Amino acid sequence: MTMKVLCVGHAIKEVMTAGECLDAFLAGAGTAGVDVSGKFLVSDGGDGFMEAYESNRQCTRHTVACTGPLGDAIEADFLMDEDKNTAIIESAQACGLALVEPQRRNVMISGTAGLADLIAAAKAAGAQKILIGLGGSATCDGGVGLLWRLAELTGNCLPCDNEYRIALDMSELSSPDIPNIKEWLGDVEITACVDVDNPLVGDRGAARTFAAQKGAGPDEVEQLEALMGDWASRVERNAGRELRDIPGSGAAGGLGFALAAIGAELEAGGASFCKLIGLEEQLSTHSIVVTAEGKFDSTSLAGKAPWQVATMARTKGAQSVIFCGAAEQDAVSAAKGRGVDVKEFGKLLPAAERKEKSAALLADSFAQYLQASKSLSA
Repeated sequence: MTMKVLCVGHAIKEVMTAGECLDAFLAGAGTAGVDVSGKFLVSDGGDGFMEAYESNRQCTRHTVACTGPLGDAIEADFLMDEDKNTAIIESAQACGLALVEPQRRNVMISGTAGLADLIAAAKAAGAQKILIGLGGSATCDGGVGLLWRLAELTGNCLPCDNEYRIALDMSELSSPDIPNIKEWLGDVEITACVDVDNPLVGDRGAARTFAAQKGAGPDEVEQLEALMGDWASRVERNAGRELRDIPGSGAAGGLGFALAAIGAELEAGGASFCKLIGLEEQLSTHSIVVTAEGKFDSTSLAGKAPWQVATMARTKGAQSVIFCGAAEQDAVSAAKGRGVDVKEFGKLLPAAERKEKSAALLADSFAQYLQASKSLSA
């Protein structure tokens, strides 16, 4: 029986873009002598969100001067899908971890004002809908930078002397005027694609779950947790509703919370993106579907794009495989119980060599998988 293989590229944070991941799959298929019958790029809102969208839809790219996570003047892009009158924004373009060199990373003095600059530019370009991918951030500021920059843009707030606000400002600032920001947005609809379902605060919240990954020490994590709780109370009073427990409000260091405060809908990014590009309709025609992730762990099973692709493929009867740099065995066992194979390709690779060698290792691992599959079907 001829194998019909669908390769779905997905970004691996700070290692490979979604396109590079797809190229590695195609190289592995070539080595194994297998023709690939389909290929896509996907994202769940994190790194590669715009790249994946642009690969599936005709868009125009716009470049905007905005503020980076440490207050630097940077340029960031957003997409306009004119047919849908929709702007596509990747929050990591303005406040992503990749924008900050490892030696400069300091989550306590990082902010999210740049995302407000992108939203304003999209609104000025005439977008009636704005789709924002949340993930890969260098920040854990509860969206304080985003909300106060939006308040400034409405013209009803004095500009900040430092031009951007940071996580530590959650201790000093009252809530901006949320109803006024919503009035300024008017009929513009905002949807945020989140790659996690964590709330803003608590043991699964933004600070205790993700801040350490962005360089925060134990004391800083607890300081951020306390700051976020107080900040959330002020914003919720101003917005007139509770927001901190909305699934995904803890995404991107609390950007999910801030966007929900101004009326954005938070959606599970993996499912939303797959539906957006019509991936499910393609799956039933393939016998093997493969995708990739950096680390496969318990959070992967909560609806991230690779897991969404894999489980959808499984329901269509395809062999479903997630290739990952490293994996937690409990998560691998859980995936196996759902009929999804997880293959590690870079478990022993030192961090300093991941960017250089991961693509070749992924290609080789995929080639070996295909060769084994051909032998079994012979």
